[in-house]
Amino acid sequence: MMSKAFRKSLFVALLLPAWAASLAQGTAVVTDGRFTNIYVFTPATPGETWEQHMVSKRPSDGAQFSRAAIDRYTNELMTPVWPSYFDPLFQYSGIHPPRFFGSGVASPQCVAAAMKDLHNGVLQWDTIRSLSNCHVNGMDPSPQVNLIFAPEIKVAQIVVAGTGSDMCTLSGSHDVGWHAWGINTPNFSALPTATGCAPDFKTFAQTLSHEVVEILSDPAGMGFGTLGQNEVGDKCENRPDAFTTFRGLPVARYWSNFDNTCEPRLDPPSGSVADTWVLATGSPAKRFTGDVHDFTFGVPAARTVTDARATDVQLVIQTGGDDLRGGNDNATAILNFAGGAHTTVNINAGRQWNNGQTHGVHLALPSPAPRVTDITGVTISTHFGGGIGGDNWNVDKVALIVSFPTGSATHGPPPPPVTHEWLNASSNPLVRFTGDRHDFSENVSAQDVGHNVTALRLIISTGNDDLRGGSHAGDNCDVIIDLGGGRSITVNNVNHGGSLGNWSTLSVPIPIPAGGLRGGDVKSIRLHTGFGGGMGGDNWNVNRIQLEATLQ
Repeated sequence: MMSKAFRKSLFVALLLPAWAASLAQGTAVVTDGRFTNIYVFTPATPGETWEQHMVSKRPSDGAQFSRAAIDRYTNELMTPVWPSYFDPLFQYSGIHPPRFFGSGVASPQCVAAAMKDLHNGVLQWDTIRSLSNCHVNGMDPSPQVNLIFAPEIKVAQIVVAGTGSDMCTLSGSHDVGWHAWGINTPNFSALPTATGCAPDFKTFAQTLSHEVVEILSDPAGMGFGTLGQNEVGDKCENRPDAFTTFRGLPVARYWSNFDNTCEPRLDPPSGSVADTWVLATGSPAKRFTGDVHDFTFGVPAARTVTDARATDVQLVIQTGGDDLRGGNDNATAILNFAGGAHTTVNINAGRQWNNGQTHGVHLALPSPAPRVTDITGVTISTHFGGGIGGDNWNVDKVALIVSFPTGSATHGPPPPPVTHEWLNASSNPLVRFTGDRHDFSENVSAQDVGHNVTALRLIISTGNDDLRGGSHAGDNCDVIIDLGGGRSITVNNVNHGGSLGNWSTLSVPIPIPAGGLRGGDVKSIRLHTGFGGGMGGDNWNVNRIQLEATLQ
């Protein structure tokens, strides 16, 4: 049985023109991914939702595969928090963590057209390729798309010639999802929810993370791999450590050429839990030179601690705009704690840490290890000389990931204010503003009724058509928050006359009225534009709007 990677390599080799084979490996990557999820199903009755459909097809666990649950996983996976699941990808031509722009449901017309093109009841890759780019004019999909198929839709594995079989019924196959590309189509993944491919949500989530990583690092078979073979995810999928948990999310590990292993590896040892302490951020947070060799980064005041002893301490460093050369120019880390310190020599192991890369190092611990509450910081030391032949090193971010036994009693600062998401509406796009359409409204259900609101924030995500902005009031976007009873909050020109580019996000603080604001007060949100149509007019696609309330 051919492996998934081999099947994809043949597929890519057949599609690519001959000149592409001469391109340097690694030139074809997605450095700034922009993803949406598109849900594909055949409603049993008009108006049936994805959620209703999944429960009917998977009665025992269909609710776990709701659009909200899959979107929440994708959003948390791609939330821009450092250290990130995607950090090891930066070594491959500067791949940054991707961003999630919400989801949509494939139109009935697109699904119906695809289902007319089945072969032996199975949807083939070329039809799926067309489906990935099926849309109304002006409503193009995001540059990267996850196509999520309901259980009744049989998805073929990719084959060299002819037609493929339903991959979720193939005995002994590792095929549970795949990714591909095409001319004038987005990079896309095919993710079935049939039990043969996704026996549970955890497996589905691991597959989604695997395919996202490979879309970024090898979108068209000319990135990192060998014409689709030996892709960074595939190199790890048969190893005993193929999967891990990252920030509580089930994910697939992927190959790191730099570390010669599968990453990420920021999870705690077995029997332990971990807390991440970010010690410093800046551009740079510290610059080491021939004159500056030592700096101590103290632990943050707001951190979780315990009287238990540390079972592991990882130092995570992001290099900024000037690399650590390695060779004879290396760095040492000293873990500081009450009553002592312990040194780890040559944390970069003599290797170069390039600009923008993030690396994690397990620090040596004394015996007995220090209590977590006693750890005070870390000192980074260098020894390189200055002048023309010397090295300089910019450190932008520093963190400690401190592990301790599961079940340990912990204490820390008061919990931060609670922020709840009151609205998360998205489609592909949610609304297209034109010279003929100027208003869009979305209802907000009553939540946290009676609780005082200390801050309110609206997040607007632009799709594939930007808001131009300008000096005239009609060129911009106004936001109206309806509170009911004739009351409202209006924020004019939320873009401040500037443009909102394709696949960008704008955070809009909403002022709290003089009389205060409580949960249940917000009834709806309205976006208003006033630009004209025609040759000189503007159009603007909004993919997602989110309303977040911080409560007292």
